[in-house]
Amino acid sequence: MGRKQIYLTEDERLAASRAKSKRYYEKKRVEINNRRRKTYKQKNVKQSKNKESCPQGEAEASEKSDPLAIRVEYSERLNRQLIKITNGSAAEFVDELCRQFMYNLNSEPLDTLTKKLDNILTSMNKCHDEVLQLVGVGSQLDSISKTIQSLRQLISWVDEIACVILVDQRDVFKMYAEKHFMFQDS
Repeated sequence: MGRKQIYLTEDERLAASRAKSKRYYEKKRVEINNRRRKTYKQKNVKQSKNKESCPQGEAEASEKSDPLAIRVEYSERLNRQLIKITNGSAAEFVDELCRQFMYNLNSEPLDTLTKKLDNILTSMNKCHDEVLQLVGVGSQLDSISKTIQSLRQLISWVDEIACVILVDQRDVFKMYAEKHFMFQDS
């Protein structure tokens, strides 16, 4: 005497199986995701080791293993990312941000931009410190320092607008019309 057949059709059986799998996943989601994360990391580490062990040209391999070249290339990539965000002129970009705020009265783009710029600045500072440790003062460090300086200036302009918004939104209109913002001086 066996158990009665619960499902009459194949579709009902498959639906019940899917529901059972979903219930199990909901219960064990954290453990399953941790296992997946661990196997994914192991797989990527193995692939990166395989890429490193592949024969390449000597110049290409030495360029990849040179920590200074890696840091300088990374700082150049961050600089290109900054230029892409600002579309060239930082003052014009901040002016456009200010005008967008005055039109929409929405400070969310300023907050989002501040977070992006802070992340870039953190990465640039790390890169600056590593280049300083590797070669000391030199042309590579000067180019990174100039990028950091322009990035800090951009952040200060955006922060100035954000602070004025926090105090009184009407002051943004007044200061913009009277050209009292720092970015309007440049």
